Amino acid sequence: MTNPRRYLHAASAGAVLLTTATLTALARGLPIPAIGFAVGVLVLTEAALREHRRLRRRRLEAEWARRRALGEHPAPLHPCCLLSRASHGQAHDRNCTSDHTRPVPRPDRSRVPGRLMTTSLTPAPANTDQGQDDLVHVVCICDPDTALCGTNATGHDWLDQDEATTCVVCQDLEHKPCKRCGA
Repeated sequence: MTNPRRYLHAASAGAVLLTTATLTALARGLPIPAIGFAVGVLVLTEAALREHRRLRRRRLEAEWARRRALGEHPAPLHPCCLLSRASHGQAHDRNCTSDHTRPVPRPDRSRVPGRLMTTSLTPAPANTDQGQDDLVHVVCICDPDTALCGTNATGHDWLDQDEATTCVVCQDLEHKPCKRCGA
């Protein structure tokens, strides 16, 4: 028997026993102990419900993972993970069932305004100039002044989409979600 199931059964049994004690105390005209027993019933009932929710979540996550392993694309659970629920969607844990934590390959960067500029090959982040060893970088719409590799792209011309990316770091990051905005 797993821990959540064991705790569920123990809390349920305790709540039943305290309910019996509450009714017995009321039948004998002892209101003060009956109130104490009734509070215990509420606490143990809440604990049993919490363990039931935890057990149900484990079952749903296991079923979701099984379907994912079979190659299906099941919808994320709601909430997608327990950390997301506690942080109001701002953070996600390793068991998250949403695509927040998994990189999704995207062959095109349709949200990017275009490929951009030429820069000198200098350590990033760097000031750009029109020197030799020019590179073509990619930027995200969330920060058009910074290339995906971190190079400063302020004030440089936009090139068309057909221009090949020559920065190897931008090439690696081009088909991954942007770390700043997720696009």
